[in-house]
Order: sequence, then C-alpha cells, then structure tokens
Amino acid sequence: MVKRNPGPGEMFADEILSVCMRWWEESDLDVDDIYNFGEFAIQSYCKAQDPSFEVTEEIVFELEDEEEEE
Repeated sequence: MVKRNPGPGEMFADEILSVCMRWWEESDLDVDDIYNFGEFAIQSYCKAQDPSFEVTEEIVFELEDEEEEE
C-alpha cells in the first residue's frame, strides 16, 4: 500500500478540522459559532501578516458523499 503524503495546505486544513471537532465536543458552541469565529480568526491572522489582505473570493470545498446517488 502506497501512503500518500498530504501537502502543507491539506495538513493545515486537517489541523483546523481537528480543533473544530474538539471544540464541538467540549463546548456549547454551535455550528454557526464555530464557523463565524473560525473565519474571524483566519482573516485576523491574514490581515496581521499582510495589512492589505482582503477577502476577494469565496472558497467552496466539495465533500464527496460516502454513498453515491443513483
């Protein structure tokens, strides 16, 4: 079996997902709270690194369903 090495972007996304799952289980935050605070944190970080940073497009990740529709 060949093990695939994820790139840094995928590893970052996995780490963020892990944090979200932990907060979901250990707090009373709901989905909207997690999304909104996560988005705020990422944008704040990016602006701190580059004050000219602006959100210019929405990124949409398509998740594959485990069961394909027939």
